[in-house]
Amino acid sequence: MDKQIESEVKLVSMAVTQFKFSLIDTAPKISNEVRLLCNLLGISSGATSQSKLEDTYYDDQDRTLAAQGCSIRHRVAEGKKPKVTFKTSKKYNPSLALDRPQVEFNCTEEEFQRMKSVNFTPQLAEAFHGKWCQNTTCGPVAKSLMVHNRRTSFMIKTTLGEYEFCFDKFYYEAPNGGFSEYFAEIELETKVKPPQRDEQLDKLIEALCEFLDFEPHRVSKYRRGVDWLRNKHADYKNVHTLILDIIGYSL
Repeated sequence: MDKQIESEVKLVSMAVTQFKFSLIDTAPKISNEVRLLCNLLGISSGATSQSKLEDTYYDDQDRTLAAQGCSIRHRVAEGKKPKVTFKTSKKYNPSLALDRPQVEFNCTEEEFQRMKSVNFTPQLAEAFHGKWCQNTTCGPVAKSLMVHNRRTSFMIKTTLGEYEFCFDKFYYEAPNGGFSEYFAEIELETKVKPPQRDEQLDKLIEALCEFLDFEPHRVSKYRRGVDWLRNKHADYKNVHTLILDIIGYSL
């Protein structure tokens, strides 16, 4: 079992908000632009990898874990062993980073189903040693939300630290049916923690916001998905507009 503090900066694409009507850029385009920015800032970058991630989040019927900023995720990734991850509410960090204690271990679907067949509260308390989340009575858990994600990633290295750049293009699926539109998110997860504030990383984040139309945020995918679930039956519809410019005609 791997217990650690997950530290990552999240940037959300403004292309999926009510303020913008632009399409989400493709992963190759985003990756090339990020590499260009890294080169300009003296940041080295590694080889690109792509992966398909199928995440299922579990919670009780009142979504008690979501309300406490916690989550239970079962992830199936291509070419890797399935994993279960417990994440707790974020720790205070004056920077843009989202710091969250987490416990992660390999777990097949069959093993996970056996584990969740009993009350989850004792396992959760044991995993976090009673230190990282509030005392919460969580009822029997079931599928709460699915996330279908296509991730493009590569390592970047500044003078002080090492990070994994991830561009996620994903959509949500409700347990009882229904799918969301696509969302896009950039994550910069710390792999080698810098001994002090990393100015190169700060400049990269500023450039991503300025030139690629992303904004920093501290909301997890699960939290965003829960908000989508609550509003997916709201009285509004997506509107798509097609514009044709006539550049010539004949009689």
